[in-house]
Amino acid sequence: MHMRLAEGGRRWACRAVTAIGILAMSTALGGTMAANAEDAPKMGGTVIIPGVNGTPWPNLSWLEPGYHVGNLNISSLIQGSLFLSPEKIGGPVIPDLATGYQYNSDNTVLTIKLREGVKFTDGTPFNADAILWLWSPDFDMNPSSKAAIYLTGVKAVKKIDDLTVEVDFKAPNTTFVAALASQAVGLVASPTAFKRLGRNQFDLFPVGAGAYTVQTHIPNQSIILKKNPDYWDAGHVYLDSIKEVLTGTDPTANYQKLLSGQIDLLADVGVFAFDPETIRQALDNKDFSNSASPGASMAFINFTNTSPFNNKLAREALAYCTDRQPIAEQTLGGFAEPTYVWGGPAGGMDFYPKDATGKQTVAAGQALNAYPYNPDKAKAIVKQLGGLKFKLTSDISKNIAVAVQQEWAECGIDAEIYLPPPAQYVSILQNGTYQAYLVNTAGVPDPRIFAKYLTPQQPLDQQHEVDDPVITNAFNKSLGDSGDALQQDWNTIFKQLNDDVLLIPVIAAPRYNIFTPCLHGISSFGNTVTYHHAWKSC
Repeated sequence: MHMRLAEGGRRWACRAVTAIGILAMSTALGGTMAANAEDAPKMGGTVIIPGVNGTPWPNLSWLEPGYHVGNLNISSLIQGSLFLSPEKIGGPVIPDLATGYQYNSDNTVLTIKLREGVKFTDGTPFNADAILWLWSPDFDMNPSSKAAIYLTGVKAVKKIDDLTVEVDFKAPNTTFVAALASQAVGLVASPTAFKRLGRNQFDLFPVGAGAYTVQTHIPNQSIILKKNPDYWDAGHVYLDSIKEVLTGTDPTANYQKLLSGQIDLLADVGVFAFDPETIRQALDNKDFSNSASPGASMAFINFTNTSPFNNKLAREALAYCTDRQPIAEQTLGGFAEPTYVWGGPAGGMDFYPKDATGKQTVAAGQALNAYPYNPDKAKAIVKQLGGLKFKLTSDISKNIAVAVQQEWAECGIDAEIYLPPPAQYVSILQNGTYQAYLVNTAGVPDPRIFAKYLTPQQPLDQQHEVDDPVITNAFNKSLGDSGDALQQDWNTIFKQLNDDVLLIPVIAAPRYNIFTPCLHGISSFGNTVTYHHAWKSC
């Protein structure tokens, strides 16, 4: 048996736990030992944070089509999650409502142990029956659920006893636990409350078993969470409340709100939303603390299978005419790096191509790019096509979209930029109502978690479908591989995506959290910020 224990805890002291032939329990041991009493976590206080894209996203239930992945920060606090994200890339997942797990020898069966004595905030028990309902067509397997994609490889979910669940996969699947720790599929919900409240009311006031509950919710204005005294680890939940507020989408204005004390934190400060000068000011400001978020964020051009991009030549023209280096170094002030495969070493990413010394490098990724910058070839293709004109939709910083637009214009390519309002981002991607989309994926280090971009079984949208057997076979193989074989699987995927020009990678960049020095104990991993053990000293 392969024993994999979620041991210790985020920012907690750790101790070894051994088990022979059984699932071992993980125990959270409380706050990290402080150097002196003044550094010890303090109870009480409120932290004020900006909403997703500047707005408290109204959908709190991931069953809703409009659910935004950025809401995981709030959802994991309300709902509770089976596991929380690791403290660092390559680290173990952290136990929350589950305490341990193990795979069988060929990674086709996963057994999960649930935490004993946990109740949902409506007083009903959190147990195996709740998980079976959660991972059923009634909820997470519902096509509208943001969890559905991660359950497509599941053959059956079985109750072993009240605190033990077995997940049987159709093929080896080593990524499921990582998804539980970083995606909506790991969140839980009270079956009783959902059935009683109905989808609409549950969406506003979801009921789970998390560290906080929803006190007030004014859609698109504010969400106030209050501490759940019955949370299994309530003794190490320090803040009385967390308030998510409307700040608007202007990054510079939001930085000013941080300076004036209207908010306590700015998360995901990076080139996808902030101009380089603001990033530099924020990082250099000695009145604030900052931390880098592990995990690679990347921007790439995504296509739908409609004119003109149902013609590979049109995609090739864009690939030949995309010069990443000046965008990274000049447009983005050195706060980004070029990337030539679907990912980036900036911030770290599993399986990113390595050079001969075993180091992840941009040059190693560049070696897998079939269309190096060559404006003359691009111009020849545009001439052959009789011109190339389309609309470029983008939901990231306009200066990145303008930079690629200007480069393409030099090759005779006419791209009209469309910047939709934030409320339309999700529906545009899901419905495929675009031609080319400059999109940012944020931060999950394991690219297998982003299968929605790569597998024909679950495309990101209704129009874009990566249907190349080389990619599909390598991806499926990667779910059961490890070591050098796993690295080769992804070299194959990266190269074939480029050969087919199914997408065009542009830049990768780190992201930062900027926060008041009064705020302690937050952590970030990928696209989530965790506040479970945050506290304020002033």
